[in-house]
Amino acid sequence: MSLSRRIRSYYSRYPVVSVVVTAGVIDMVIGGTTPAWSLFWLGFIAATGTLGWRWLASRRDIPPMPEPPRRYLTSESSASSLPMLRIDRRQNP
Repeated sequence: MSLSRRIRSYYSRYPVVSVVVTAGVIDMVIGGTTPAWSLFWLGFIAATGTLGWRWLASRRDIPPMPEPPRRYLTSESSASSLPMLRIDRRQNP
């Protein structure tokens, strides 16, 4: 899967997280290329904090393992078949 397709699918799946991470990365670029290091660190904290929060939230969404189904009837009881019913055409109500 190409990087642009992966970014687009992630952006459409988590739009708020993606906007905050994008803003944080832009702040990091602006703060890193200019002498505004506080802007760099603000962007770094925003981007990594948002990604960390999303990672923790995704780990909580894992449901517990379901219990195996309980079988109340034995396998032999389901083997017996019911008699076939026939509809008699002569007995119309």
